[in-house]
Amino acid sequence: MPALQHLKVVGPASEKCAVALPVRKPNAAYRSRERLSEREVEKLIDAAKDNRWGHRDATMVLLAFRARSAGFGTGGPSLGAGGSRKRDPARSESQTGHSGHASADRP
Repeated sequence: MPALQHLKVVGPASEKCAVALPVRKPNAAYRSRERLSEREVEKLIDAAKDNRWGHRDATMVLLAFRARSAGFGTGGPSLGAGGSRKRDPARSESQTGHSGHASADRP
């Protein structure tokens, strides 16, 4: 390898070769508030209507705004892990009136 003869192997300049990660400023440093106002959401909905699937997009913006306003996504009402309600072990078959199996409930 005659082309690589001018290169030489060197060690690291220091023992610790860590790169300092950039520190993110708090959100307040970037913006004055966390949510859009109702007027801003209305403008966003109007802008979303100007494409091929405008009604769908505008509906999604409205649903997201209403869900956030209702408290979902902020530690509000939750169905638990997996998106379904947890079964209450205190309730037995006799209290619910069925065994939980579709085939067992049929006559």
